[in-house]
Amino acid sequence: YRRSYVIDQSRKENSAEHSWQLALTLLIFHRTFAPEIDIDRAIRMALVHDIAEIGAGDVPVYSTAERAAIGAAEGAYLAGLVAEHQGFAHDVYALWQEFEEQKTLESRWVKVGDRILPILLNLATEGRTWRDLDVAHSQVTAVTQTIAELAPPLYEWMQGQLEMAVSKGWLKPG
Repeated sequence: YRRSYVIDQSRKENSAEHSWQLALTLLIFHRTFAPEIDIDRAIRMALVHDIAEIGAGDVPVYSTAERAAIGAAEGAYLAGLVAEHQGFAHDVYALWQEFEEQKTLESRWVKVGDRILPILLNLATEGRTWRDLDVAHSQVTAVTQTIAELAPPLYEWMQGQLEMAVSKGWLKPG
């Protein structure tokens, strides 16, 4: 399971739900925000971008030390997947690697969606995950620079929502 709670807060979101929501978000909004991307490739990438978490576990995006340490475990899990399922896993690995490297427009737009969805869940749950993890405004801002670069209007809206979350005590100031 991931760290974010589903909207009714009855449980934490799982990776399949997150990946499906991300793919659907890209499908719905790509014409508005990124009409130039290869949407089929972006959707495939969205569906597999967190597949390594199946074997390596989820690490909070705000924990830079844990994120650095998990990279080797993710790589090992995917290497095993490729070795066991050579027919399809090579394509999955290539999409995952593209997402991790963040060098293509598609991978960067998948990252935009990947970063905004947990923010939306936190806004819908009065900052439940932020409060659980003791997250500060600056930590959210630090991991959302791709949004600032590719979707300035979305980033501006997000900043207003983060300020509101701070004022309500859902997110730490600073």
